[in-house]
Amino acid sequence: MKVQCHQGELVETEFANKRYYQLQLRPTCSLRCSYCPGLGLVSESPRVHHDLIQSLKKARSGNYSAALIPCNALEMEDLQIIVETIHSFSLLPIIQINSRQLQTQKHRIEQILQWKVGVQIVWGNNVSIPDSVLNLINDLAEDFHITIVAHKRIHALETFRSLPDTIKNKAYFYFPLNQGGSEEFFTADAIYEFLKRFRVQFPGYKALPSPGIDLFDPQKKKWQELEPQLRPIYTSPGCETPDTSRKYSIIIPTKNAEHFIEDTLRVLSQQTMDSDQYEVIVVDEGSTDKTITRCIDFARSGDPNFQLKVLRQQAFEVPSNDRGEYTTAVSLNLGVKNSQGDHLLFLNARSLMPRTLLLDLILHHKSWDLVQPRRLVLPEDVDSVMLKAMNPKELEPLSEPENLFWEQFYQNSENWNQMMDGWKYISSKNLSMRRDVFEFIGWYRKTFLHHGFEDSDLGYRAHKKGFQFFLSPEAVFEVSTTKEATSFFRKRLERQAPLSNMAKSFFQNNLDTDIYDRYAAKLSSYSTGPSFSPKRTST
Repeated sequence: MKVQCHQGELVETEFANKRYYQLQLRPTCSLRCSYCPGLGLVSESPRVHHDLIQSLKKARSGNYSAALIPCNALEMEDLQIIVETIHSFSLLPIIQINSRQLQTQKHRIEQILQWKVGVQIVWGNNVSIPDSVLNLINDLAEDFHITIVAHKRIHALETFRSLPDTIKNKAYFYFPLNQGGSEEFFTADAIYEFLKRFRVQFPGYKALPSPGIDLFDPQKKKWQELEPQLRPIYTSPGCETPDTSRKYSIIIPTKNAEHFIEDTLRVLSQQTMDSDQYEVIVVDEGSTDKTITRCIDFARSGDPNFQLKVLRQQAFEVPSNDRGEYTTAVSLNLGVKNSQGDHLLFLNARSLMPRTLLLDLILHHKSWDLVQPRRLVLPEDVDSVMLKAMNPKELEPLSEPENLFWEQFYQNSENWNQMMDGWKYISSKNLSMRRDVFEFIGWYRKTFLHHGFEDSDLGYRAHKKGFQFFLSPEAVFEVSTTKEATSFFRKRLERQAPLSNMAKSFFQNNLDTDIYDRYAAKLSSYSTGPSFSPKRTST
């Protein structure tokens, strides 16, 4: 796949736009590797063929290119049937082979290589593998790479050093998330030290994260579905027939937004773009109020040409102190799965925008890849007549940026693409991009289990792939409320631990010291577990 960006044509690199769906097939493993649960390689119960089919349907709907078969399935009698089933879904089967299995299962591995499969060596032990074995797999596998699982019982640097030079550029690192205080895995501080050591010892290489996959988060609850297969509970007549000519899909994740979702839908229904050229997709995250009813009632009583879909994720009963229900990344991806537009616009549920916004964004996309309107906050007592008129010239003098962070950015945004960490300003509250760009970047990471950093991560990956950002002069408004402001500050301390965990996920998914330098306070505050002994110095 090639994607045209406004810095020139992007030629597909080896792992560009590749997403690997991790299968879980067995609850046990004869190897008894202590790190396997930290990689999400074992299932909670035995899986049957129906479970495999459902998993592969999820992989297809999420635009994955391959399915990873865990190493504990290597001895399964029906492994070939599993491989053939994966092929039938137009996915590449990638067999994960433990480094110890390379020593004991050579005949089995040679047999598997005849099935047109890829191979990922999961190297989590201090073992020696002959170069001839690695070169054989490299020659015969449809796709091949090595993932060095870095934990306290493996000498990860020495393992990389031992690899033949012809293989080193196919070796990657996986630092499991250490969210529960385990002594098995490294802290963010220790990983930072590792990356600096690697840079010094191997100047011709980069310590890159394992390609195509998101880190498994052990905090994931049994009830959390990260690849939901849901269809709309309501579809307006104009959306019932698939239409590949739509220019825009507007995706709005929401929860308990009954007091303002109608205003957002109203201004979207008044866009100057032809109504058959765009659709609005509301993804409800378990509202307990009348949000869904308000959406459906608006569609039924308003403009008959307004195209609306409403999806509802299951509302889970979770403890009040459990913040795991905030899975914005999953909701955003679910909206994309149910969308048809050539362009995607992500908004929050209390967005008010000028009627020309969609047409303006289309024009900006002729020169820019990711376009983000300014987001301005209006006072609670703003005149309702002015809101309905939605005249930006009248509203902007009354509004202000959400906080100092955004105010400073808006003052310096002309240099956005030259900023060292400009990706941190990408916000899923008001972000537009072409669909092919979104898919090329690799979607939102579904393993951001709490709200926070899922948009920074998307912006970071877009920046690394050479896409260009633009802050458009148009504004998206929202009306502040005293109640919400009070609630935000009251919960600010509650949000620090989840934000710290999401910062870890951001850092360890990308393995970039620049991310650590930017968020060192959040990454260090809650760190536990083993660390490297040398004192950390700044880069």
